Amino acid sequence: MKKYLVAFAAALVMLASCTSSDKDSRLVIITFDGLRWQELFTGADEGLVGDPRFVKDPEALKAAYWKSTPEERRAALMPFVWSYVPQHGYLIGNRNKESMMNVANTLNFSYPGYSEMFCGWPDDSRINSNDPNPNPNTSVLEVANRDPRYKGSVMMLSSWESIRFAVNNDRGGFPGSSAHEPLYLDTQMARMIQEIDKTLPGFGGGERADHITAAFALETLREAHPKVFYVGFGDTDEFAHAGEYDRYLAAANWTDTFIRMIVETCEADPFYKGKT
Repeated sequence: MKKYLVAFAAALVMLASCTSSDKDSRLVIITFDGLRWQELFTGADEGLVGDPRFVKDPEALKAAYWKSTPEERRAALMPFVWSYVPQHGYLIGNRNKESMMNVANTLNFSYPGYSEMFCGWPDDSRINSNDPNPNPNTSVLEVANRDPRYKGSVMMLSSWESIRFAVNNDRGGFPGSSAHEPLYLDTQMARMIQEIDKTLPGFGGGERADHITAAFALETLREAHPKVFYVGFGDTDEFAHAGEYDRYLAAANWTDTFIRMIVETCEADPFYKGKT
């Protein structure tokens, strides 16, 4: 389960406090799945970066991501996050500095974590598997879509199929696309991206590559302009489970690029600029 939940609560307070107008605050939520706090705050792990059990070419990986200090390593791995976020917000969860980010559920795997994050509380008795079953609890995205300011302007995307069920977009009445589902926008670009997805070697039927999710996200921001938009990435988790530390680091790095592209798209668009 990802630990990258930086400013979610503050953003929800922001939504609750705004008044209805075209100046209503916009919210974009982005999550990693499987990203460890160690890599986020200290970069490549010394005990793993040179281990041939998990890395095909240790010297090449070290050349790309190994630096002498944790600050240099994390900046090499996630340059946008570390150049942008400290200037505009907060990074919570560096356990080396006793900054804790903990789930309240006792299960410590993905679906219960997503449910807790989006619904606000643990529900161990009912949310106890990763299966793609509709969440009986109400997500904050459903609540936002009931608000007259945001109704019809809430959308979500995720690489992993079960996230769509965790936020329960079907019951909430807002568009969602996960795994290999097509995008809810019928644009030429969306159709092209979907065709590309069909050609890619992937992780199986329940997970699409983050490159496709990122492309769909950028198309959604440009063409649909949702006021509340959630994007869930998952490549880091897939490569971590596979024991491929080199590809795990690469995925963290390219997802950092996707975040930069999302932020830059918003900052270049008057619909989002200064409101998001």
